[in-house]
Amino acid sequence: MHKIPLNVLPKIAMSADIATAVDAKNGMIVSERDYVSTWLTTVRNIWRLLGGTAHFQGLTNSKSIEEKTGTDFALVVANDFQIKIALIEAKRTYAGFDTMKKASSSAQKHLGVAKGIKMSRFSDEISRQHEIIQNTSSIYIAEAFISLPTDKHVAPHHFRLASHENAFDRINPTPPPPTQAPTKLWTTTDQEDLLISQTKSPRNIEELLQELIACRVGNPIDRLPSPNVGNNHITLLEQVRQHLNNAERHLENKAKAIGKSPRKKPAEKMAILVIEGSGTFGPTSEEKSAHQQA
Repeated sequence: MHKIPLNVLPKIAMSADIATAVDAKNGMIVSERDYVSTWLTTVRNIWRLLGGTAHFQGLTNSKSIEEKTGTDFALVVANDFQIKIALIEAKRTYAGFDTMKKASSSAQKHLGVAKGIKMSRFSDEISRQHEIIQNTSSIYIAEAFISLPTDKHVAPHHFRLASHENAFDRINPTPPPPTQAPTKLWTTTDQEDLLISQTKSPRNIEELLQELIACRVGNPIDRLPSPNVGNNHITLLEQVRQHLNNAERHLENKAKAIGKSPRKKPAEKMAILVIEGSGTFGPTSEEKSAHQQA
């Protein structure tokens, strides 16, 4: 199977993002999920047309990986020996995008919101992301904001990113007071303030993948050997599924520990894109040379 160098993926993904934003501007995309699905499919198809290996599917979990981790989709980049994982929460930029919900166990623990108190759904998602970050150094999490023509407050645009760390710092009550109370709904102005505070990479999809491949965000996970070369991609997807399920299971155990029964929900799917290519994870040769000269 032909292996495409992973270092060309960031620009491909950014080009696909810009093309998806153009489709949205022309009225061909009407929802956040529609945008994410179109973009992921476009990246997969381009990679395959170039002769590479890519897989895009939904991971089903009875208690919803998406709900438990506070994210919408996963990007997985793999070479022959290791994988890197990024989880992304996608949000549209329009008035009223945020709603109220009762505080989860993660929000109670990390944000100090009392049980039964209603709070921002987005802030609650950020608290669940924080639980993942605290228990694994391998996964990188980011918030991605898009705007469609119907979102009148901001002109249509492609993904703009803010790191989970920046988002959590905004609502973190330690040290007090937080920039934004977790019980307060997020507004489009709050979104813009968060994006403005993201002064360093990654601020878009291209930078995210560059940072991921260079190992400046997240840590690589050793890839399990495949017992069947013909089903290598199945083994890889199973490994990713297991890794995400372990993160989700940790949150479930935390909920049980404080006496909160997991809510029963129908099976849901989390979108995941797996891209396989050649090259190693870490700094580029140019970066290594610059570091040595410094």
